[in-house]
Amino acid sequence: MPNEPTVCRLVDPLGLPVLAADGTRLGLVNDLRLSPADRVRGLFAELVIDGIVVDGHHAGSMLGYDRRAEQGPRLVRILVRALHRHAGYVPWSHVETIDLERREIRTTLRTLQGLSGPAGRQVVPGRSA
Repeated sequence: MPNEPTVCRLVDPLGLPVLAADGTRLGLVNDLRLSPADRVRGLFAELVIDGIVVDGHHAGSMLGYDRRAEQGPRLVRILVRALHRHAGYVPWSHVETIDLERREIRTTLRTLQGLSGPAGRQVVPGRSA
């Protein structure tokens, strides 16, 4: 069946190109953001994918520096954010398809949304919020 969901590991989409609604390449999958679901399994809530972090040219890890304005040592924070200054976010609700055979992800967005930290605060690469 063509619409049957495919099971994959969380690392499988990493590095895949992300395409905008018009087919323009937005960048590569850099990270997946997870959030707790309503359902609890054992002692912990299940985690669901909340969205994907996309970077223009770089698929390396941001080491958590995209989540908090005052993350880690200042020099490392500045370097990591400079490397990832074009990074953005695609909420999971805007992911249209993940095609592992064609090695691409299609989204309904035309441009990336900004990365935000806790409580929706904007985290601007290279600056404190």
